[in-house]
This record gives sequence, C-alpha cells and structure tokens, in this order.
Amino acid sequence: MELDIWEEGVALKGLIDQAKDQAEIVDVSVSPSETPATPAVTAAGAAALARAMRAHATSTELAITTSAPPSPTQATTVPMCRVALLRLVWCPLSNFDFVDASVLEQFHRVGPKLAMEGRGSLEKMLMSCTRLEALTLSNCIEEGDDVKWLANALARLTRLSHLDLRCNYLEADRAETLAPALAQLTNVTSLDLGVNAFGAEGMQHLAPSLAKMTRMKELILQYNYMGTEGAKALAPSLAHMPQLTGLYLGENGMGAEGVQALIPMLPHMPLLTNVNIEVKSLGCEARAGVRKMLPNVRDVDLW
Repeated sequence: MELDIWEEGVALKGLIDQAKDQAEIVDVSVSPSETPATPAVTAAGAAALARAMRAHATSTELAITTSAPPSPTQATTVPMCRVALLRLVWCPLSNFDFVDASVLEQFHRVGPKLAMEGRGSLEKMLMSCTRLEALTLSNCIEEGDDVKWLANALARLTRLSHLDLRCNYLEADRAETLAPALAQLTNVTSLDLGVNAFGAEGMQHLAPSLAKMTRMKELILQYNYMGTEGAKALAPSLAHMPQLTGLYLGENGMGAEGVQALIPMLPHMPLLTNVNIEVKSLGCEARAGVRKMLPNVRDVDLW
C-alpha cells in the first residue's frame, strides 16, 4: 500500500488512523499542506507519523517532503524498523530522530542546509547504515562547514554504488578532507560532485581517489571551475574507468590546453555514450577528431 499524506496535525493523525486496517504500508509520503501559510508537519503530525511507523513495522519506504521549520521541542523519534529507502526533501533533520536504520539501503536528502543538531542526527544515522548502497546529500552543507563528520561516515559506507554530493560548497579544503574517504569507495558506479566550485586545487586532491573507482559508469563534475590545471589532474584518473558511459565536465573553464590533456584518455573509455565537455576553444578540425574518437556516443554536447 502507498499512503500519501497532505494534511497536518490532527488531520494527519486521522488519515493514519484510517489506514490502520491495512495490512501493510509500503510507502509513507508526508508532503506539504496545500495551504502554504501553515507548516507541513506539526508536532502532532510528526508524533502521528512515528506512531504509524511503529504500528506498521513492515514499511519499506519513507518519504518526507516539508517546509516546516525546525521543531522547538525535542525531536520526534521515528523507528525505521525495516525501512530500506528514505527520502527527505527540504526536511529539517532536527525535527526527527531516525533510529534503527541498520537495514537502510538508500538515503536521499535534498536541502535545507544542515543545522548543528541536524548534522549530529545525520552523522549518527549514517554511521549505523552498513548496508547503504545509494546516498544523496544535495544542498545540505553550509559554506565554511567542517566536513570531517561526513568523511568519517563515508569511509564506512564501502557498499555505496551511487553517491550524489551536488551543490555542497565542497571547495578545495573540504575536497581535501573528503578525498581519503572517497578513495575507500571502490564500488561506486555513479558519482555526482557537480556545482561545488572546488577549482583546480580541489581536483588535484580528488583525482587520486577517483582513479581508484574503477567501476565508475557515470561521473558528473560540472560547474567546478577546475580550469586547465584541474583538467590535467583529472585526465590520468579517467584511464582507470573503462566502464564509463557518462562523462559530464561542462562549465569548468578548461581551455584548449585542458581539453587536449583529456583527449588521449578517450580511448580508455570505449563505452562512453553520453558526453558533456568544453571543446569550443578547439578548432573545427580538432573538434571533428574528438567526435571520431567517440564512436558509441548517442548524446554528445561538445561546446
């Protein structure tokens, strides 16, 4: 069964009570109220959600989408039981304390920036997620925040195959902090580090770790402004990704010299089907040559 909840407070409790006759809740989805002036999940609504999760121990998916402000009172404990997939969209983590998440296989969170108390809650949960295979933390880290907690958690998540850290202000110093942890994630097949502006220095820190991800199929590094030197640092890593099918390097200001450093790596990626790379700085003949080196590409954006 899929339970979609759009109301709040007492109404939310009523909807959950009505669902108690069902044998199983597969997907509990708490979404914002249609009345934008009110928070999506009040304290009463959060408590009702927790009771519902306890009543339906067979729930396997939980999705919460809310614009509610952080709770001024103690966080509501939500038992994860057998939840394998958790999605949080713009949900303040300080509102909830997710416990018993040891069976979680997928965790996807998009915004808002983590407050100190929310960061502690997330760190505690990630440290217990030994089965996690897919992790999204997008638009979660504030500019200037220490990311040692994230590095410590990632180093333990060696089963990860999908990692999305897009839009997190992972500038050069934070990229350096995360690099050793990323080097442990040798099972990753899809990595998104786009829109982090870590520049050439950040790419130089990350490149040795990327080289160890030999199962990579999709690599997204757009909008990081790595420049020529960053492209040169990345190039040798690509030679270790023979299974790569998608490579996205747009908006990095690599220039002709940077692109030229990448071109010799293309034969090492014979399965490439989707490519986004800056070649506008190359002449027409050079661009035509790049296309010839990508015989299997279905979707190519050479600009």
